[in-house]
Amino acid sequence: MERYPFLKQIIEKYTTDAELPNMGEYCFVFPNRRSSTFFRRYLFERLDEIGKISFLPSFTTISDFIGRFSRGAEASRNEQLFILYDTYRNLLLKRGQIGQLRDFDRFRFWADLILNDFNDVDQYMVDAKLLFKNVKDLKEITADYFTEEQKAVVTRFWGDDFSGKDDVDRFWLHTANVDSCCDEASIRGKFLNLWEILYDLYIDFRKVLRNRKLYYQGMAYRNAAEIIKHTDIADLQYKRYIFVGFNVLSTAELIIFERLRDIGAADFYWDFASPAFFNNVSELQKNLVIRRQMINFHNKATRFVGRNLLNFPPLYPLDTHSVSIPDIEVVAVPSNIGQAKLTYTILEQMVDGGDIKDKDDAIDTCIVVNDESLFVPLMHSLPESIGAINITMGLPVRNTAVAALMTAVISMQLRARSLKGRYHFIMKMWYGVLNHPFMQAIAPSESNDIQSALISGRRYNIDIQWLYDNYPKLRFVFNTVRNVKSSMEVYDYMSILMSTLSSELRILKDNGNPVDGTDRQLAIIDYYNRQLDELRQLTELYAIEMNESSYFHLIEGFVNSSTLNFEGKPLKGLQVMSLLETRALDFDNLIMLSMNERIFPRKHFARTFIPNALRSGYGMSTLDHQESIFSYYFYRLLTRARKVKLLYDSRTSGISSGEMSRYLYQLRYLECFPDINFRSVEYVPSTAAERVISIEKRKSELDRLRKGGDLYLSASALKTFKKCPLLFYLKYIKNLRDEDEVKDYMDEATYGNIVHHVMQHLYEGLRGPADTLTVTERLLDEIPHMRCGRNGENLLSNLLRREINKTYHHLPDDRLDSPLEGDSKIIAAIMLRFIQRMLVCEKALAPFEFYSAEMKERFCWMIEDGIEINFTMSVDRVDYLPDGSIRFIDYKTGADKTDVGDCSKLFSGHDTDAVFQLLLYSEAYCACHGIDADIHPMVYKFKTISTEGLVDCTISTPEHKKFKLSSHRQVHDYFMPQLRHLISRIFDTDEPFYQAKNEDDCKYCKFISMCGRSARIDTQS
Repeated sequence: MERYPFLKQIIEKYTTDAELPNMGEYCFVFPNRRSSTFFRRYLFERLDEIGKISFLPSFTTISDFIGRFSRGAEASRNEQLFILYDTYRNLLLKRGQIGQLRDFDRFRFWADLILNDFNDVDQYMVDAKLLFKNVKDLKEITADYFTEEQKAVVTRFWGDDFSGKDDVDRFWLHTANVDSCCDEASIRGKFLNLWEILYDLYIDFRKVLRNRKLYYQGMAYRNAAEIIKHTDIADLQYKRYIFVGFNVLSTAELIIFERLRDIGAADFYWDFASPAFFNNVSELQKNLVIRRQMINFHNKATRFVGRNLLNFPPLYPLDTHSVSIPDIEVVAVPSNIGQAKLTYTILEQMVDGGDIKDKDDAIDTCIVVNDESLFVPLMHSLPESIGAINITMGLPVRNTAVAALMTAVISMQLRARSLKGRYHFIMKMWYGVLNHPFMQAIAPSESNDIQSALISGRRYNIDIQWLYDNYPKLRFVFNTVRNVKSSMEVYDYMSILMSTLSSELRILKDNGNPVDGTDRQLAIIDYYNRQLDELRQLTELYAIEMNESSYFHLIEGFVNSSTLNFEGKPLKGLQVMSLLETRALDFDNLIMLSMNERIFPRKHFARTFIPNALRSGYGMSTLDHQESIFSYYFYRLLTRARKVKLLYDSRTSGISSGEMSRYLYQLRYLECFPDINFRSVEYVPSTAAERVISIEKRKSELDRLRKGGDLYLSASALKTFKKCPLLFYLKYIKNLRDEDEVKDYMDEATYGNIVHHVMQHLYEGLRGPADTLTVTERLLDEIPHMRCGRNGENLLSNLLRREINKTYHHLPDDRLDSPLEGDSKIIAAIMLRFIQRMLVCEKALAPFEFYSAEMKERFCWMIEDGIEINFTMSVDRVDYLPDGSIRFIDYKTGADKTDVGDCSKLFSGHDTDAVFQLLLYSEAYCACHGIDADIHPMVYKFKTISTEGLVDCTISTPEHKKFKLSSHRQVHDYFMPQLRHLISRIFDTDEPFYQAKNEDDCKYCKFISMCGRSARIDTQS
């Protein structure tokens, strides 16, 4: 059965021979501009079809119609907020309470609620004085819950003037900033009863707007209703006003509609063709005139529009015989983004199946986006076969890339600090700015060079002057705002930032290197600039001063809480819009996304001072109104569609409940919607063969590791080869190193390095120019009490302070004696106790001769015939023992095992790498120096020294069960053959450099994306 759009039916009634001659005297009024535009198009098509010429009627929206009865212009939301604050300030001045004035940024939240309530009060023609008195009385009733004993306690603080009920309003106060030096009496004066001044604020606010010839929407509605209810038809501009496609009406709209109806100056058309709106669909097919008994008032969708239809019937009843059930499919998608991806498939199928008649102009198809967060993924998921796309919906500015950059920049500026008279930015703040896609597109080399310089120098703060001198191109970002409470400084900085961003993005576009969605990003930047200009003008006009917050907070709060409305060419292409933009429109193909409970309908929490009970009693809008609006537009939209796809996120993880909207349940069980198809989309894991990466070995590259080459094997290199030959190739042959991560906290590695270096400086300092230092129990007892310097500072404390400043704070040599502050001071105290404990543990090893710390050597090592390698080693500490043996010590902060188990595990696992390294060094040292000494490998495990002390390594061999490893020679016959085999594999050209076989070894690899394996999830508590 052919479906006939709602707007076309109205046009058909008004293009008859009886009405066509009078069209120039008519004005059609629509709920929004979009429906007016479509109506105009259909009218032109109809006139061409019937071959007649007529004067065109007027077209307007309800807002413009109402505005004609008010003098002046509608104030923007921002201007309303500033005027309200100025009125509030003057009201306090008039009441002698100016000392209780709130900071503007803190008042803004309350102002939003107040403006919403003032708007509703006027739209619903409420007696404001009586309403706000009721609000105050209601709060008074609910507040007086103190017992007599509790009131006595409060009286002792507030004084004798506290009398319970009379002063109960004190507990509904909001307070300004209270200076810490204020006394009790002045603290009491820092309170203001907000409820008490709402009515006075309402009256004064309206008066100020009238004097400036401004109004807000509700004020215009009340004015229009007051004027029209005393208007005769002769006073009107048009002979007839035709109201099209309305639903819930405010009291002011009801008064206007009633008066125009009563004087014969209006016609009304309600889209009421859904089978869900009627008790019996078969009766609908027989009747053009809709009567009360036919309407299903149990459905919330009809609660208001059904009553309006009966009270304001149309002059020409519309044809409802063409109403039929569309092909409806409900699809469960186990992903939010997956809905956008599935939309691609659905659109392609609609094009291939002929449902979309013209893919270059798919105006017969609409996608309703109920969750704004899906807007960007959807734009990236639309098929290229779809030509024009028209977007008419609001995008929250906070979800845009521009807002992300502004948030990062503002955070950076707010946390800038002066060190030694020079301004610096903190690491966490600049990192987000430099890695933003805009910065990477505008100045990639500069952004990366800055990060490389800071990482290599392990700096936590950026000297801003250093940035100015070395990277002038980025000065527009890194200019310093010295006074964040100066409106001029903040607005100047933000204006330069936004204008430079805009010009740079345009240059990239002109040069053929645009960022993703350049036009959309430029539109957002232009919107940001307009908002900045308006805020600047209003701030100066109303002399706004920031006491508790900064102007950065003001800008971020205003702009990020706003919505950017996209408007394209409504009569061309695939239509992407929000639900409210579909009013009075019909589409053959309909796709609705995010049909989840709490998203559709959206869970709205009332931002109002007026309790729901009072709202209901005064006939104002409540949450039930919102429910009826959603319900009506949902069923209305389904009515004339041919094919409907309703998608929802079926996941039950995280904050997603996976519950489909209540309206989908209604569709399933309503008799008027039979044969609805419910299905689920499943994501099947890919069964494709695992991606295998291997690199063939080249003799020329391997020879660089042999004698005469420029590359060296080391313990770290061999440990890497054991784990992943491919990683070994990238790091030690191609020299592709991991990028160091700068942290603003002390990690395990930094902690271990500091302790290691302190012990090195301690023993080397005590040794002096001698070859060795004899360490005895007595010396170990004396060290914690040793002093140094003119001030007699504790030696260990001095060494710790200098090493922390060097390794953790990266200070130059001339500032290493700077005192420690904050977390550094606490960490130093912890380290001091740890080192003292380690010295106590070393008494069990005394006496011994300290020989060297950080013993570094490079040499050629003949592993076996034909393989002589370059080898480098660095032993943390070397001691000579009384029995002539040597002790190699390795400091470890990780969880390395010292209980190896079977000797073969040294080459198959990674948790025994510390013992592997010491045995490797022992064998290499003996081979290099041609000695046959016993070398005792020992691991100092920082994690367990305090609880377990210094523990020998243990190991087992096929001939011997677990024993203490007191000499590397105990396992020489087992270790060396396996070592030779490991190194020979490196030089075996038949074995390529392949990926790690165990994917668990890839968790923390920086090259993981190259292999296509899962990246790690790294969290820090």
